[in-house]
Amino acid sequence: MVLVMENEKYDQIIGNSAAPNINSMADAYLRATSSYARGHNSLPNYLEMISGRACEPSGTTNDCTPSSCGPIAGTEIADQLDAAGISWKAFMGAMPSDCDTSNAGGSGGYGVRHNPFVYFSQGRTSPECENDVPSTGLLAALNSPTPPDFVFYSPSICDDGGYDAPCSTMASADRFLEKRVPAIMATSWYRDGGTIILTWDESATSDTSGSHGDNGGHVLTVVISARTKGDPRYDGYVDSAGILRTVEHAYSLSYLGTAANPDSGSLPLGTSGG
Repeated sequence: MVLVMENEKYDQIIGNSAAPNINSMADAYLRATSSYARGHNSLPNYLEMISGRACEPSGTTNDCTPSSCGPIAGTEIADQLDAAGISWKAFMGAMPSDCDTSNAGGSGGYGVRHNPFVYFSQGRTSPECENDVPSTGLLAALNSPTPPDFVFYSPSICDDGGYDAPCSTMASADRFLEKRVPAIMATSWYRDGGTIILTWDESATSDTSGSHGDNGGHVLTVVISARTKGDPRYDGYVDSAGILRTVEHAYSLSYLGTAANPDSGSLPLGTSGG
């Protein structure tokens, strides 16, 4: 599972008294200390995490809507998973219906810029559209007899901590994760060897740090699983495409776009057992 939060600098989270639960997870599981976003704004990082392309050809640097900058041509990870016969679902917080392309629910609701799948033409049609669903069904799906192998999860704006609405703060994100992550960890999907890659899409706007063309700033990424509990911090460089590279490697898929570049890095998925 790739669980994506919003718009926080690494140093704004680590050591912040408003985020005790996030800090506890970062201490208990494998923390990537050199994780960087591809760019600003949010959307290019989401696109990079599923296709290896952000502001490269056919991508965008803007938080545009699918009607204004889509459809984007090309392959993304859902296409790879479908071709390999690997099940998947994308869960979107506050999304009113499958593969919605609007910004629904007001400023604290569903932000389509956090749902990269619908920017691709295949993400708006069956069968892929039927796998891009509201997050209200997440826990039931993970506890079903046939849970999805791969999960992409974008919480609602009120829950993602990105300050895009008055309800969206560091403290609210911490409270959300305090309840949601343990609930995910209690599912049969997680108990059967699930891994949660908790990451932030981009850093604060003022932070343009990064290497190899990345300028989205320093973000927090934590790999949560029975295998990473107690693992030391990971200091290797990893960016938005490196998260895609990690997932593709885990499922023996080819690397898309910039995920093919070793400079994007990848995340270790655990050594300690559990």
